[in-house]
Amino acid sequence: MKKRIITLFMFVILGCQICHSQILNPQVDSIPMRDGKVLAADIYLPDTGQTYPVILIQTPYNRLYYRLGLPLQIGWDIINSPYAIVIVDWRCFYGSVAACKILPERGKDGYDVIDWISKQAWCNGKVGTWGPSALGKIQYLTAKEQHPNHICAVPVVAGSQFEYQEYFPNGVLRTEYVDQLDALGYHMKNTLLQHPYYDAWWQYVEAANMYPEKIKIPMLLIGGWFDHNINLMFDLFDTLVKASDPGVRDLHKFLVGPWSHNSVGKKEVGELEFTEAEGASDSFAMMFFDYWLRGAKNGWPINEKFSFYGISGNKSFLQTDNIKEFKNDNHHDTVSLYLSVNNHLASHPSGNDSILITYDPKNPSPTMGGATLRADLKQGPWNISDHVLSRNDFATFTDGSGFPKLLEILGKPKVDLFVSSDRLDTDFSVRLCLSNGYQSNYKRYIIADGIYRMRFRDGFTVSDTQSMEIGKIYKITLELPFSFYSNHYEDADYLSLVVTSSNYPRYDANLNNGKELYASGDTLVAHNYLYFGEKYPSRLYFDGYHFLGGIEESNSKSLIKTYPIPTQNTLYIDPQKLQPPFHFSIQNLQGKEIVKGEIKNTGVFNLDVSGLEAQVYLLRVSNSNQSSVAKIIKVD
Repeated sequence: MKKRIITLFMFVILGCQICHSQILNPQVDSIPMRDGKVLAADIYLPDTGQTYPVILIQTPYNRLYYRLGLPLQIGWDIINSPYAIVIVDWRCFYGSVAACKILPERGKDGYDVIDWISKQAWCNGKVGTWGPSALGKIQYLTAKEQHPNHICAVPVVAGSQFEYQEYFPNGVLRTEYVDQLDALGYHMKNTLLQHPYYDAWWQYVEAANMYPEKIKIPMLLIGGWFDHNINLMFDLFDTLVKASDPGVRDLHKFLVGPWSHNSVGKKEVGELEFTEAEGASDSFAMMFFDYWLRGAKNGWPINEKFSFYGISGNKSFLQTDNIKEFKNDNHHDTVSLYLSVNNHLASHPSGNDSILITYDPKNPSPTMGGATLRADLKQGPWNISDHVLSRNDFATFTDGSGFPKLLEILGKPKVDLFVSSDRLDTDFSVRLCLSNGYQSNYKRYIIADGIYRMRFRDGFTVSDTQSMEIGKIYKITLELPFSFYSNHYEDADYLSLVVTSSNYPRYDANLNNGKELYASGDTLVAHNYLYFGEKYPSRLYFDGYHFLGGIEESNSKSLIKTYPIPTQNTLYIDPQKLQPPFHFSIQNLQGKEIVKGEIKNTGVFNLDVSGLEAQVYLLRVSNSNQSSVAKIIKVD
């Protein structure tokens, strides 16, 4: 079983297409380390006799799998690639098992690998790094060592951090996540279970894995809305733009798409398809590498710091934003949806009611989709109706009143719950879903989830924890991962909130006995109550970055006005203060001019944009005295 999980995981994360019979034949070499050991390496060269910039991949998942096809859309066409590719097995893994030692220093190994590469006749002295998950985390460690030939890095669905909340969100062990890591050979579970509370050990490891001041190269971070690392990546990126070396703070960029951990760049994510974002991770990465490693004049610097594919229904569209504005949590008022009678989410609390949620640890609410990692579980936006909502241990509420029109929400959704139990300890879990209707038999696709262990309601140290008082009503707040929601499209889904007391095996199932954590013992059935209404205003709310017609708001600072935003077929250009005649052009974010023309008449001008690809563009208009720029979002 363990070997099967590892094999499945590697094939998914590498995106290998086994159906092809073609096999690449790299040069095989051993790269010496400073301690005299060697790491196994596969070297792919476009054309011997020339020098190339190098993309380095360091993997714990067996370099040999890349012989079935190289990433970054290179595939089997290495001959025509402008890059040499070097893929190295980590110490203690696969071809590098003989180099194993206790507590390997992977950053120093990365430094030694780059040092060796930079001295080879086929290398032009420039090395960039790429890779997802663990292959991304090692890039931060390598960058920390500051080799002069390490020019840039592209960590994908990975942060540098090692945090308590990553493994014990609100005090609850992420069971399937830790089990998967152990199956892959990291053997962390025993150590983690020795530290289920936030203690000095956690303080030490958290500090040791956050080192922005050591980062002196530009980075392109790539994340997914349905990935379990999305919070780590947002927090790390914010730290990099504020505290990394001053010479590169303005050079880091961040792309987020509608992807799960193992589906980055793919069209199919969970049960949905996002055609517009397919391949975007690779195209962004190659544009980044081309600029930093080959000196291409491709307009990369004009891309804003933060680019993301917004989601509306089962569609996605590229947007950009200024990260400083994004981090301003007070930019807009809070939007709240209150749990209400008739299973609705309403704009205002009314009446008073409660729902019994019975929780039996021997039969917990099952995990279906979401930000999972284990290879035998589904990832991303899957319909939870048949598995979770066919039971009798949940409460569900749907956006019955409707959000305001043209609402976009970008940030961390929060949930206030008023709850009680007949046990000394229990859990409350929430799942935020996109729903295509109000009834119980409609599909509900999970987009984010969270959980709360009640003994930790006052904090996560041993001294913070305390048992519940039976029957007492407590208010708890669950902060969900960074998410995006838009109802720009008429067929966009509603929001639903599902409340249970478990989500297993994604999270540990509470035994409800109030005794020692993660120890065997008797299980007790808990009778948990969820309260809502005017007296107990349980709610789903957003007080991060969200806006009504937000992109149009940013355009209002210009001399012209464009609408609708986003647009599908026709763009209306209102010159307002700009006097005709004036010239206009539409450019993509790489600076390429797509459309140009002249407007001679006063009044609103109608421009047919139906032929443009779905993405963000810049509209530039000017007359002899003035000029202005506005952002356009084109959707299909």
